[in-house]
Amino acid sequence: MTSPSPSWDTARDLAVSLGAERMLPPRSVAISAAAGLTSATDAHAVVSLPVADVSAMDGWAISGDGPWRVGDPVPMGASVPGDRIRPGVARPVTTGAVVPPGARAVLRSEHGATVRDATGAGRLSLNPAGRAAGAPAAGSHIRRAGEEITAGELLWTAGTVLTPAHLAFAAVAGLDSLDVHPLARVRLVVTGDEVIAAGPPRGGEVRDAYTPVFSSLLPALGYALDSGHHAIDSRSAVTDALQRADEADLVITTGGTSRGSGDWVRHAVEDAGGVIVVDGVRMRPGHPVLLARLADGRPLLALPGNPLAALVCLLSFAPAIAAGMTGGTLVGLGPLPGLEVEPIEHDTRIIPFRRDDDGRAVATSWRGSAMLRGLADAEGLAVVAPQDSPAPTRMLPLPWPSAARR
Repeated sequence: MTSPSPSWDTARDLAVSLGAERMLPPRSVAISAAAGLTSATDAHAVVSLPVADVSAMDGWAISGDGPWRVGDPVPMGASVPGDRIRPGVARPVTTGAVVPPGARAVLRSEHGATVRDATGAGRLSLNPAGRAAGAPAAGSHIRRAGEEITAGELLWTAGTVLTPAHLAFAAVAGLDSLDVHPLARVRLVVTGDEVIAAGPPRGGEVRDAYTPVFSSLLPALGYALDSGHHAIDSRSAVTDALQRADEADLVITTGGTSRGSGDWVRHAVEDAGGVIVVDGVRMRPGHPVLLARLADGRPLLALPGNPLAALVCLLSFAPAIAAGMTGGTLVGLGPLPGLEVEPIEHDTRIIPFRRDDDGRAVATSWRGSAMLRGLADAEGLAVVAPQDSPAPTRMLPLPWPSAARR
């Protein structure tokens, strides 16, 4: 027994809960392999940043007041830069080099000038720019050990989706590997006697719009395509396709979710021992979408057959299931002011939009549930609340570069 169709927002929350029932076990991977994955644990710095007091500029580490006698350069990469620097001495340093103990500040190279005295020793003094700026204050141009982060300090919490910036931060903080949740494996089942895999469709035929793009689209949503299958419109064929998907973490079907004589997904879920969790969502397009729990507990996302409706539902609910599987949370949607569209009673409208020459959001043309032309021109999806809701219009980002951003 299923409940009445939930709202779009409630259905997304239910999708998170459904995914959380099948948390993906963590694994340790090299930093270079962690981009786009979700951190399974809190991450902590192994070392402080900087590890030691380092120069923030090319110049001279100085002690005392000038002029200064020029000593040996500080070797780059040396963890111990030599003896304590004595008052009246300056040692050349490069950006990032460890500052010798006893250094009061770093005089930047643009503010100093060196000459040779009668003995041939180098002498450093302020040049005109340096005199105008004044002698550097104590601590100038020195990055102190641990000023960015200290050893053992939290870098990020479990559930964080890792970006290249996270990985670079982890590397400089001394980490070589990270505990992550892997991408969930997807079994795609495309249903329909009318679906063809290649060539121009004839009357009564439609091209498979999903299999060619899922391998590139799914990683942006937290998944990897494990396998694909085409099932004809029969109860036994769809049931068999669901039962054969035992290697996948998530099963996604397309088509067969309405209540016509050739729509078998509901029956196939029951025949395979599963339970429908969400039987339709109050949204347009995409109302016939289903969420189910298969017999072994794995989630099923059953998309409608019309391609815009299917992709809208995929972008609405697949990231939510992935968030549950990895212990993450759904990212809140930002507002989209100025879009002039009429809300409809009870249902959330999901509308492809672009921006005009003045930067205003406008709905694209060609946005019927069976059309992809409007989505191809879109910069995002507008989430328009029902008439009886005070919620503002929000933006659901697209996981690919739009025409306007290329």
